[in-house]
Amino acid sequence: MRRLSAILLLAGTALGAAGACSVEKAGGLSASEDGGGGSDAGQSVTSSCFPPSKACPDEAGGLICVSSNDPQSGCKASTSCAPCVLPHASAKCEDVKGCIVDHCDTDWSDCNGDPTDGCETSLGADPMNCGACGTDCAVTKAPGAVCIDGACADNPCSPPTNGNCDKDPSNGCEIDLLADPKNCSFCGNVCNLPHASSACEANPSGYPIARCVVQKCDDGWADCDGNPANGCESSASTDPSSCGGCGKKCNSTNGVAGCVAGKCDLICNPGFGNCDNNIDNGCETDLNAHVSNCGSCGNACPSANGTPTCVAGKCATGGCSTGYADCDGNPANGCETGTTTDPSHCGTCTTVCPGTPNGFPTCAGGACGVGCSPGFSTCGAGTTCFDTTVDPQHCGAGCKACPPPTAGNGSPACAGGNCTIACAQGLSPCGTACVDLKADSANCGVCGKVCSAASGGTSTCVNGACDVTCPPNVAECNNQCVDVFNDSSNCGQCGKKCGTNQSCSGGSCVCHWLFPKNCGSYCAGCCNHGDCSGGKKCYLGACW
Repeated sequence: MRRLSAILLLAGTALGAAGACSVEKAGGLSASEDGGGGSDAGQSVTSSCFPPSKACPDEAGGLICVSSNDPQSGCKASTSCAPCVLPHASAKCEDVKGCIVDHCDTDWSDCNGDPTDGCETSLGADPMNCGACGTDCAVTKAPGAVCIDGACADNPCSPPTNGNCDKDPSNGCEIDLLADPKNCSFCGNVCNLPHASSACEANPSGYPIARCVVQKCDDGWADCDGNPANGCESSASTDPSSCGGCGKKCNSTNGVAGCVAGKCDLICNPGFGNCDNNIDNGCETDLNAHVSNCGSCGNACPSANGTPTCVAGKCATGGCSTGYADCDGNPANGCETGTTTDPSHCGTCTTVCPGTPNGFPTCAGGACGVGCSPGFSTCGAGTTCFDTTVDPQHCGAGCKACPPPTAGNGSPACAGGNCTIACAQGLSPCGTACVDLKADSANCGVCGKVCSAASGGTSTCVNGACDVTCPPNVAECNNQCVDVFNDSSNCGQCGKKCGTNQSCSGGSCVCHWLFPKNCGSYCAGCCNHGDCSGGKKCYLGACW
């Protein structure tokens, strides 16, 4: 840390607890206490001053806070940062007036009673205060009398506006007391006004006869109060009340104004910032409440899904948009939680939607629900996820209730999302019924195999095979009761088929009357030419 031109003596319990304050380049307490900055002076003042501190230039051309009552920094009651300079006196600080007389130089006194303009009176040479304040030689001695070494004496000079200041009678009264800045009004009264080259001129009031006036101010200084007694009292380089010239007062709204090289600068009070970098409007921003500059310039409070606020320099959430909430309590991410869709914060921050077997919690419109894994469904309502591939009460895409078997002992079942049946032990499903394939004549051995018997016989299923019982004079052919006396496919015996144009009668194949000739395996009108008469021939079973 660089050497400082003044020691910071800031009171307060907070500072007492924190110990000594550090001062950054731009002055103030700490760069973490952002107070804004001033572009006019080429600085970026980012610190704070506690009133009634004042801002003074440091050795690097920035500002520091000065709160000590030190005459070397102009006293805290004065806006000037220049050391106190009082004619013919040492200075001290007073809380209201600032720089005042501490001790007068030898043979000098503060006879006008104004401690701010130094010890203006030479008791050894001032005829109006000769030897002591108020001793007027014109009264105690004679009009025109002079003061020599603190004693009144007759004035040997004529006119009395001249003086024998070298005390050499050979050159007479050689000094014009109305014009000599080394002997102004009386011998030995040297015009040495602060921060100025001085001149001597006749006093318009006539008494004393002359007065010291400013001839020219030193560079960087100005006579802004028009009082010649204190010379060029204003530092145009460092005094914020006359920065760059008389009447050019720096704005100190919510801060402490400073002047650096004749340009205004600024250190903000705690809690305020010059966030627009405009010196002319001071520290315009309340860092404790401004949502775009919360706690420090440029620190914008987030507005995600809500209304941001700044409270005591900390970002907070003023209110969340519908369907959102600040559930983590972190203002940096605003209203981060969507309570309309988040199953961990459904409707409110504390509502956690419960899960369910074979599913997962959901949140829609701020109300809890469930979602099911693939192959599972709530079937329209409730919070239970049913396995629609196997659940007979909630089977398939339509969540159907499967019916029981239409016959037989069994129960409804669901397989692969399709309704089926589950049959009792020893039974098998055939269509919608549970049947005994070993005994069911409609499903004998396999589903759909029907045991049947013609010609008045009976058919039963025994151990999964059809068993036929035929009446007398009826033969069993392939588990069928067949009348072999009249069956053209089993004529006289099983499997014997009658030929073309033949029929079975009495167990024998006989020809139809339209085809009387028995040609062996078939019957026709003729079998050969010999069967024809009248010279006709037999072609295709007919005589032509």
